[in-house]
Amino acid sequence: MIELPLHQLASYLGWFPQASAGQTALVEHVMATRRGHLWADRADRPRAIAVGCGGYLLLSGDPEALGPSAMAPLAGQYVLAPSRFLPALSSGLERVTPWERMVYVRRAHSHRVRREV
Repeated sequence: MIELPLHQLASYLGWFPQASAGQTALVEHVMATRRGHLWADRADRPRAIAVGCGGYLLLSGDPEALGPSAMAPLAGQYVLAPSRFLPALSSGLERVTPWERMVYVRRAHSHRVRREV
């Protein structure tokens, strides 16, 4: 994968889930701070992209666009990607350990309690 300038990230926001707990926080953080990395399989009309910061990475797009050598910039990071990326990650990286996570989202409104003295 090749690194793209971060200002191009706004063009690829639609590639990532919107308003979902956990996943979008990384993309939003990189957008807000302009710290992190944006990679793509190619500069013009990419088929796969990755956004990373602080050792965490989100992958999106077509995993078949990524050959084993494309994975080198992603080594040593925690990768969040759809399961369809697992064969590409496994063929391009020495050690891949799937890690399932659960994120709890509370959808109920909290109630303020006022004590009378």
